[in-house]
Amino acid sequence: MFYIDGVESSTLAYSATLVRDGSRLGARPDTIEDTFMGTIDELAVYSRVLDPMEIQAIYNNAAGKCRPPYAPTITLQPLNKTDLVGESVIFNVATTGDLPLFYQWRFND
Repeated sequence: MFYIDGVESSTLAYSATLVRDGSRLGARPDTIEDTFMGTIDELAVYSRVLDPMEIQAIYNNAAGKCRPPYAPTITLQPLNKTDLVGESVIFNVATTGDLPLFYQWRFND
C-alpha cells in the first residue's frame, strides 16, 4: 500500500512482489524490471498492519515520528554555590530536548 502525505493512494499501482535481500528493498537482484524506482522516506517496519488513523497520526506528528528535533532548553537553572577551595561542589540542572544532551560548566565565563 502506498501513502502520499499520510493518505492512502489508490492511483499508484505496484503489482510486483517486493523483495528484501539484505541490501535492497523493492529491487529485484536479477533484473531492473518491476523494481521500485521511487524514493523512500521515513522507512519503518512494524510487526502488524497499521490502520489508516495510525498512519495519519504519524504523518501529523501525533505519534512522534517525522517531527522536527526538539532544541535543548534548561528548565531549572542551577543555584549559586560557595565552598572552600579544594572541596567538591554539586550543581543540579533540569533540561528538556532530544537526547543526547551534554552539559559543560565554565568558571567565570
